[in-house]
Amino acid sequence: MILKANQSFLITNANCSSSSVGSEPERTIIAECDKKGDHESEEFETAAQAFYTRHVCRLDPYPEDVLSAFINLKEDPSVYMTMQGPSEFVIVGSFKDWEGWKDAHKIQAPTLLLNGRYDEATDMCVQPWFTHIPRVKWVTLENSSHMAHFEERDRYIQLVGDFLTEST
Repeated sequence: MILKANQSFLITNANCSSSSVGSEPERTIIAECDKKGDHESEEFETAAQAFYTRHVCRLDPYPEDVLSAFINLKEDPSVYMTMQGPSEFVIVGSFKDWEGWKDAHKIQAPTLLLNGRYDEATDMCVQPWFTHIPRVKWVTLENSSHMAHFEERDRYIQLVGDFLTEST
């Protein structure tokens, strides 16, 4: 079973995590752009990139698949805009009030929760799932952000493979 982190906690974390983004000028730019609804300018993009580099994908350069995903998102943002909103920092879409963890006790399948030490989905986001899913294992990948499947591919594949073998 694959689960998205609790969006209410993710909103809080995006606000907290953005406070750890780069330098004070970058944090100020993100906050000012959010207030103005400016999520398209070069100024916002540059400041947001500091967040992505720290909390979304720490690889440099980004893998080709990640670059393709970002290009596709720019070309057709309709699903992201509907569910998320204009940026990682402003969640106004259908995810805004989603708290799926409240039904997590109904999950009967063995469940593996994975996040990265530097993930935008911090432990605070994952904890409610871990607390409420009856048969759950949680692993934090120490050298990853949100894309551990790229950042620590071998460890990620090993964890998932072991979990699937143990769960059958």
